[in-house]
Amino acid sequence: MRKRGSALIYVLIILVPVMILALSLADLTTVDFKVSNHVINSQQAFYNAESGIEYALKYLELNDYPKETKDAERIYFDDSISGNNYADVKINYKREKDKDIFTINSTGHYMGYQKNLQKELSFNIVSTPVKITSSIFNLKRKFMIKNIMVEGISDRVNFYVKPGRDKKQDQDKFLILSGSQTGSSFVESGDNYSFVKNNGAGGGIKINKDSFFYPASRDDNSIPSIKTGDNSGKWLRYGGTDVYYYVSDGDITINGTIFTNSNDSTEFLKGLKQYSSSIRVIFVKGNVTLENIFGNVDKKNTLAGKYMNNLLIYSTESLTIKNVDFQSGASGNSGQSDINICFIANELKVSGINTISYVSGNDGLLYQNQKNIENLITQNIISDIDWE
Repeated sequence: MRKRGSALIYVLIILVPVMILALSLADLTTVDFKVSNHVINSQQAFYNAESGIEYALKYLELNDYPKETKDAERIYFDDSISGNNYADVKINYKREKDKDIFTINSTGHYMGYQKNLQKELSFNIVSTPVKITSSIFNLKRKFMIKNIMVEGISDRVNFYVKPGRDKKQDQDKFLILSGSQTGSSFVESGDNYSFVKNNGAGGGIKINKDSFFYPASRDDNSIPSIKTGDNSGKWLRYGGTDVYYYVSDGDITINGTIFTNSNDSTEFLKGLKQYSSSIRVIFVKGNVTLENIFGNVDKKNTLAGKYMNNLLIYSTESLTIKNVDFQSGASGNSGQSDINICFIANELKVSGINTISYVSGNDGLLYQNQKNIENLITQNIISDIDWE
């Protein structure tokens, strides 16, 4: 009787280890599957990140490496796996001394896994020489603009011109850098401008559009872009000279209503006041608006006479003048003077009623400082200008 259960004992002794071994193998298989699945999904997320990098490189190449940051974009790779197979790609741009730097950040996603990759491209900035001789590009001119546009039928500019002069000297004339303008442009619409005899002096006015506007002989004279970077957003003195300059990588507005309130001024406006007794050059990568600024140069307490004299504004986009009044100070045929102000921009927009004195060139602005201003402009723009 005792021997009848011995076989069962032997079976259990053999079966239990086998079952334990089988369960262990099953567990190992499950772990191995999980590890394998993790590796596959993680690797696919890495491949998606790589694909995002390739997408960004192709975008930069096709768009001629645009000098701007591109916001994050989501690129899907498989529509059948909703929301689990994609890459988020962002391109950051910055200018650093003499280099353009593009940084691509790509995050690949797959089935809940993600991988991050980054690639940086660096290009030396090569200046493209632009030869503009002094007979065209001259700082004695008050305006050097590519295109001129008016906003409405009632918007206009009244030019005060020295009496008795039948025409301006070429270097004094209003330079239009575009040989031809289309649409209802300022030059084609005589209702938007007039020439007025200055201060009631005798001698009559003989100037007209054809002798006042000096068109360039070619249509591709765009204003070169400016360099931005560490110098942006602050006033600097140019070497040991009496010339101060400011570089802005965004739009600038000078509004007479705000400008006269010293408690509500930006650093730019504070500096414009602080250095008002010096020559100031303003470089703007964007648009410039001058609004509600009045007064003549002899009345020093007026806004224009005090802060707009001996000023050069260089804009890569548009300059808007809206209700500004830059007049000559004296009356009669002698002793007349101008607000020495020079505008260089790709477009002039005229809004409201404006008066600009055109008695003479920017002699005060250039007095003993012409070369300093020329060198300063050359050093702060992307392309070179030949001032010969």
